[in-house]
Amino acid sequence: TTLDLTHFDMSNVTDMSGMLSNTDYEDIDYSTFDTSSVVNMENLFNGSAIETIDVSVFDMSNVVNMSGMFGNIKPQTFVFPNTLDFSNVEDISNLFVNAEIDTVDLTGVSFPNINNRKMMFYGLKTDLLDISDWDLGDNVSTNLTQNEYEALFDGANIHEIRFSNANNFP
Repeated sequence: TTLDLTHFDMSNVTDMSGMLSNTDYEDIDYSTFDTSSVVNMENLFNGSAIETIDVSVFDMSNVVNMSGMFGNIKPQTFVFPNTLDFSNVEDISNLFVNAEIDTVDLTGVSFPNINNRKMMFYGLKTDLLDISDWDLGDNVSTNLTQNEYEALFDGANIHEIRFSNANNFP
């Protein structure tokens, strides 16, 4: 089933939390969304049946909360480019919780102001998680408790993890 959202005026929207979550639509066209004012994208795609998730069309420069944004998804195509501006993002907790994605390529992605990354990959099922040249910035606490460290990947089924030159991870 297809849903065309290209006529939506999103220019003044600041909170997109849960907007596309738990939808049964497999094809949603959100390519014209103006997300330049959005601060909260918590659970945006969580549990959705969308087959192609491509956030390269988003302006992420004002987003602070991405918690659970890609939780419980099983897309056929997943695009998360390292060219987006994540400079204001503070929360990526549960970002991929229980998601099933063939490849999660976060190569070169920079989150310079992260405060919360707990359970970021909890339950993730993927063939490849690539966080090479990834940067969580200098503000992130590297002093996780043993339980917090374990919970980052708790329940995850990841065939291969690449994290050469990852700064401040975990």
